[in-house]
Amino acid sequence: MKKSIFSTLAVMLFSSLSSAAIISLNITEAGSPSDVDMSTSDLAGAPGVRAGYWNNIASLNGQTLLGADAKYDNGTSVGGAFQADFDADRSTHLSGLAVTNDELMFRGTNQPRDGQTATFTLTNIPFANYEIYVYAGETRVDNGGSISDGTTTFYQRDDGTGTNPLSDGSGYIEMTTTSLPALVTDVTFGNYAVFENLSGSSQTITFSALDMGNSTPDYQRFNVNGIQIVQVPEASSLLFLLMGGVATLFLRRRSS
Repeated sequence: MKKSIFSTLAVMLFSSLSSAAIISLNITEAGSPSDVDMSTSDLAGAPGVRAGYWNNIASLNGQTLLGADAKYDNGTSVGGAFQADFDADRSTHLSGLAVTNDELMFRGTNQPRDGQTATFTLTNIPFANYEIYVYAGETRVDNGGSISDGTTTFYQRDDGTGTNPLSDGSGYIEMTTTSLPALVTDVTFGNYAVFENLSGSSQTITFSALDMGNSTPDYQRFNVNGIQIVQVPEASSLLFLLMGGVATLFLRRRSS
């Protein structure tokens, strides 16, 4: 009986965590062909946060997505005063990728180059606690850059073996380099970064193209493809859920 109770509580807890809301932003090329825009049925995202209803936003200066136009991963409107603003110099799209799901998300890209930076400003985020996932795919050999929320910075370098995820959701590699080593060749490749333990109504994510071993002019490039804001349930809410589950199971046991 005890094993059954704990199993049931574990399922309830997992269900609560998996039902956390997600706002997904797909970076597209301004004026690009329609095959870089994601449809509501396209799925993309790292393991555990793969979702549909990606919101398309062009990666040029002055591009804004308002809450009234944004969708959660279940298709409902974000609404409120939520806003995403993109300030970037250059957008493009990659060829050779499938036009569905994860590969489609990595197809449209913002591409800072030669020391350029781009910023994604998120205001009136509708979650008390959350994580931000940033997707940045392969570029060229000895190319890459950094992604920062102002507190934590992730570095990426493509050594020629970097890959983008496939349309079945496989192939995601998390970035792990958070300080720039003396030798840039020691920077590892990853195609997404996770900023954890975030709170506050606003965040600014900055992308920078850096010299990762190739100083040829106009050759330093860094591809940024998408962002997800993932709600993290508050501990008090989880505790309340568990207490309610224990009480329900206790009453069921007594009545039987």
